[in-house]
Amino acid sequence: MFFCRRCRLADDAFAVLNRPEFRFDAVEFPSEWGDYDLVMRVYAAGFKAYRNRIVVCNHLGRMTNGNAMEPEKAAKIEGYRQKFLQRWGNTPVAASLMFRALISGWVI
Repeated sequence: MFFCRRCRLADDAFAVLNRPEFRFDAVEFPSEWGDYDLVMRVYAAGFKAYRNRIVVCNHLGRMTNGNAMEPEKAAKIEGYRQKFLQRWGNTPVAASLMFRALISGWVI
């Protein structure tokens, strides 16, 4: 994904992502839900997310997520989901289609 208001060039998108406020929040979301939090911060700043369907990212060996079927891992994921909802659930971006897609698990 890249983020922009009205991008003309890929350089515009890079300039947006190169801003300090558009970094993963490794303190609050060290793994799970961190990418969703980043998308919501971008939306809250007035930008939109665009997906490049040509680019494929592969989590080698599922190293970042592990097995979500394990009860301990599932509880951890749900805990970060609740933290995400606490942070963004009562903000203007909660009305966006992107917010609903993220919390519903839609594949987009």
